[in-house]
Parts: sequence; C-alpha cells; structure tokens
Amino acid sequence: MERTFAFLGPRGTNTEEAARLIFREEDDVFRPYRTIPDCLEAAADGKVNYAVVPWENSLEGSVNLTLDWIIHKINLPILSELIIPISHQLSCAKREHPLALSDVTKVLSHPQAIAQCHNYLRDYLPHAEIEYVSSTAEAARLVSEHPEEPWVAISAMQAVHSYPVMLLAENIEDTENNFTRLSYWERSPWYCRIRRSTRRRFSLRCLPISPVRCTRCSPRLHGGVSTCRALNPGQRKPVLATTIL
Repeated sequence: MERTFAFLGPRGTNTEEAARLIFREEDDVFRPYRTIPDCLEAAADGKVNYAVVPWENSLEGSVNLTLDWIIHKINLPILSELIIPISHQLSCAKREHPLALSDVTKVLSHPQAIAQCHNYLRDYLPHAEIEYVSSTAEAARLVSEHPEEPWVAISAMQAVHSYPVMLLAENIEDTENNFTRLSYWERSPWYCRIRRSTRRRFSLRCLPISPVRCTRCSPRLHGGVSTCRALNPGQRKPVLATTIL
C-alpha cells in the first residue's frame, strides 16, 4: 500500500534524510513542501499520510514555527520522533576534475550552515564570497545548475545524493555537538486530542497510547508546549504526544 510523506523541502534536506531513515518501503512516496506549515497542513488536509518537520536543534534551540503551528493551527497526533546528527559537506558541480579550493569564488548555503562552518571557511576559503540561500539543499541545487562557475555548496549528505554534485570535503562543521530532533505527524485512525483548559493546567486524552511522561516544556507566547513520551501498547514503539499548558 502506497504511503505518502510530506517533508520540508526542497529535495536533499536533513528532513528528507530523516524521513527516509524511518520509512523504507518500496512504494513510499516523499513529497517536498516549501514550508513547515505547508507540510503540516498537507497531513491535516489528507493530501499525504505523514508529515516530517524539524522540532528543535541542539545549537539553535526550538523551531518556533513548528511549535506555533501545532499549538494554534492544526490538530494532529504525533506518531514518533527522531534525533539525527547534523553534519555539513562541501560540494561542487560535477566536472571532469575536482575544483581546487583556491579557485573557488563563491560559497552558497543557509546562514546557519555558514555559521556552523565558520572555522573551515576561515581556514580554507577566506577568499570566497559568501552567498546566503533559503536552504542547504537549495545551495546544492544552484551549484549543480552552474557547472561553469567555480562555486561550492555547504549541504547535507542527502543533497549530495540528490543533485549532480561531487564531494570536495566531508564533515566540515565546527562542532560535532549538533543534533536535530524531528517529529513525525500522522493523520491516523487513533486520535490524540489536545484541549486547552487553563493557563497552568492541561488535559490530555491520547488513545490508545499510555502511559504518558512529561519530558520538557518550551514556553511560547500564549503558554507552553510539553513534549511527552508515550508508549503504544500494541506496537511497543515510542510515540510523542503534545499538550498545551
């Protein structure tokens, strides 16, 4: 049976990598969406079966757009979560001979990736212009489409596999302590109901998963969101439920 998954695109993002790590059936279909709200709404509207979006990062903190959307905009159960290490790769468009770092004129990537590779860029590419783009995957795509230019991209390994680029350097990030927690949302038969009661009290009905244990609280503008781990008695798999404080 075909299953469809929405992930934060374009193709080649860490979110796509996380989706493919968990879901590996031959018939699985992965669809990139431009924004986190687009992913979540696609699942809520039944356009896809699942949505995979980033939840928080060990260096950058909570992904506030995800938290705001699940609190105020949609009502979906969380199926599971995955924490993946984030590493950055340096690549150029495929060519007959590898591009020498001394010949590079421009480095393209997302601002966070640029900041997380500051030491490498200072040591090996101090002469290159920095150009910020919307995502690390977009950087790889742009570089692959301009093979005549001496440009390089900082991206995830998934992007190296997704676009016609060649790897120049691996794991160029400044620190290894970089992890992203991603959440998997499902439009499923079992229903997790989130209901606001008061600012300091909350009620949660999450059937049929139990027990629920609160693990953290991230305050937001109109309250907090508690991440609770639960265990599905039928499948014995970790599941997340979210409650409003």
